[in-house]
Amino acid sequence: MPETEKILIVEQEGSLASLIAESLSAEGFSADILESQTLASKEYPVEGKEYDLLVIDLDSDEKVLSFYEKFRSLNANAAIIVTASSPCLESAVNYLKGGAYDYLTKPILPEAVAQSARNALENRRLFLNIITLSEELKEANTLLARQKDEIEREKNLLDRLL
Repeated sequence: MPETEKILIVEQEGSLASLIAESLSAEGFSADILESQTLASKEYPVEGKEYDLLVIDLDSDEKVLSFYEKFRSLNANAAIIVTASSPCLESAVNYLKGGAYDYLTKPILPEAVAQSARNALENRRLFLNIITLSEELKEANTLLARQKDEIEREKNLLDRLL
């Protein structure tokens, strides 16, 4: 059985964060909540932790945006769901182009976040599988190239002997 996927929720509304965490936990995910206020006390409060998905409320201040950038740099393969109170097409397009899986506008239902999380994590699993297969293919091609070179050398040796 695969390891439980870990989700980090960064939300300024504590009650919404709890509802989202409960909804995600009911789906079998491990969900941690990081309150926006915590970001003021530490540069990167989840140092050494890896998450599979980040659900982040980007309505907050610069500290949240800074955290978002730091998280992305340290968790390159994590899926990201952005939430915001005021729908802004330009902002949504920028985050989605920047690699976010989804952009949800408030008010949101925790079940909608859970559905998006399931889809984002499935997409992430498929992406990681493609990366693994690509690496295996590169290794196989390298091995085949070495074998081809060896066969070519043996062919040349046989041609000289004949």
